[in-house]
Amino acid sequence: ASVSMAATGPFKVGMEITYPPFESYDKDKNVVGSDPELAAALANHMNTTVEFVDTKFPSLILGLNSGKYDAVISGMYITPERQTQAQTIAYANTGAAVMVP
Repeated sequence: ASVSMAATGPFKVGMEITYPPFESYDKDKNVVGSDPELAAALANHMNTTVEFVDTKFPSLILGLNSGKYDAVISGMYITPERQTQAQTIAYANTGAAVMVP
């Protein structure tokens, strides 16, 4: 799947910034992690800047659908219900595993 967006301002990305290593704040309150890096790369590709909107996880899709931000890039599993609420594109497969000696 693909998504096409025209950058008319900052690329606003919703995420709950409390889930390292995917997204968190460093000691200087910068947003860091693999999800912010992906968002910044997308913004760069669109020739714009990225703006992170820290949102509680249960409200992420609601905020997306109300126009609070342009995308949600966050550690969120795709479910049938979420697929009916917003266009979903998987960008990482982090299947759970148990390891024992």
